[in-house]
Amino acid sequence: MKLATKLTAVVMAVVLLFTLSAPAMAKSDKNVKTRAQYAQTLADEGYPAMTTTEFLAKVNACGDFFRMVTGGKFPTEEKINITFDKTLTDANLYVVNNCGVDMEAILRNLPPLNNLSSLIVETFEIDPVAFRDAMFEECERQDAEGTGLGVIYYFLGCYMSMIDKIELFAEPTDDPALYEICFNMVFRDGAKETIRTGMYIDTKTGDMGNFDNKGMLGLGFNFNFKDMVIYTVVDAWTRDLGFAVIYDVMANAVGVYDYETRRYHFDYDGLEWMIQVWKGTYFYVTNGAEVGIYNRVPGEELGTFYNCANDEQMMEMTMELSYKDKLLFKSGPQKHWWLTGFHLSGTVYEPASLTMVYSILFPTAEMRNAFTNAVDNEENGDATYTVDGLKVTVNW
Repeated sequence: MKLATKLTAVVMAVVLLFTLSAPAMAKSDKNVKTRAQYAQTLADEGYPAMTTTEFLAKVNACGDFFRMVTGGKFPTEEKINITFDKTLTDANLYVVNNCGVDMEAILRNLPPLNNLSSLIVETFEIDPVAFRDAMFEECERQDAEGTGLGVIYYFLGCYMSMIDKIELFAEPTDDPALYEICFNMVFRDGAKETIRTGMYIDTKTGDMGNFDNKGMLGLGFNFNFKDMVIYTVVDAWTRDLGFAVIYDVMANAVGVYDYETRRYHFDYDGLEWMIQVWKGTYFYVTNGAEVGIYNRVPGEELGTFYNCANDEQMMEMTMELSYKDKLLFKSGPQKHWWLTGFHLSGTVYEPASLTMVYSILFPTAEMRNAFTNAVDNEENGDATYTVDGLKVTVNW
C-alpha cells in the first residue's frame, strides 16, 4: 500500500509538472476553434511572457516532486532570509510594473545558505569563529603570494560561519546618480561581512551592471532598466568560445528559445567571414535580436566553427526590433562584434512576426560588396537592404 501511494504521488507530481508547462495564449477577441486559428492568433497577437508567479510555480512544483521522491528530505521548504533597501526595492518595482519580472520574489524563494554548513559545524564540533579567522588569515597570505586561491579560503570562512541573513543595499558613490550594489552577510555569531559586488546602478541612464566591459558578475551582460533591455558587453566571456552551428542546435534543444537566424558567408582580405543575425523570443520573457561578426583563416578551423571578430575587426552597428508598428527597442550605434538586445516585456511574439532592421558600417567598399552579395544569395531571400556609402542597412 505504501509503495502504491508513493507511485501515485510521483505520477500526480509528473502530471502537475507537465500541466504547469502547458502553453498559454494571450487574451484575444477572436473565436479560436482550430489549431490553425490558434497558431494564427499567436502570430498576430503574441502570447503572455512567463510571469514570476508562473516561474515560481514551476520551481515549487519541481520541489514538491523531489520531496515526494525523497520522503520530504530534499529540497528543504525553508527559504533564504534576505532583505532589500529602498533604492533596490524601488528599482525592482519599476521593473515589475514594466514587464512583470520580480527579482525580489525570485531571490526570496531561494533555499537558505546555512543548512549544510550548520550540519557540518554541529557534526564535527567546529568553532565557526576560529575557523573563519583562520580562513581569512590564509586568504590574505594567498593574496599576498598572488596564487589566486585566496577567494576559496574567503568563501570557506564565510560559508562555515553559517550565513543566517543577507542584506542587499545600494551604496552611494561620489556621483550622486551612481550606486554600487553591495550586501552584508550576517553570520550566526552576529558578525557581518560586507561584499562590494562591483555592480552599479546609474539612475540617470538606467544602466545596471559591471562597467568594466565584462558584464554583471562577469556574465557578459548588462541591463538597462529604463529601456527594459538586456545587452551584451564587448569583452563577454563567450567571445573566447567563437561560434559554430552546434550552438544554435543546442540552444533550440534546451527549449527556452524560439528564434530564427540567417547566416551570410563571404570571403574578404584572406579570411572567411560570417555575419549571423537572430530574432525571436528568449527564456519566455524577452523579445530579442542579435548581430554577430565572425571569421576564420581558410583551412584552420573544423566544420562550422568561426572565431569572434577581434577589436580591430569590430564594426559600428545599429539595430532595431519591432512588432508591426511598435518599436520594441533599439541599440547602437556601437562598435561591437556581437550587438544584442533582449527586451523584457509582458508579451512575447512569434519570430516571424518580428521585424529586425540593422546597419553595419564596413571598413571598405570591397567588404561591403562582399556582404551585400551574400545577402543577395542567401537561400531564404527574405531580407532587403539599402546602401549609404560604406553603411548597409538590412531589413529582415
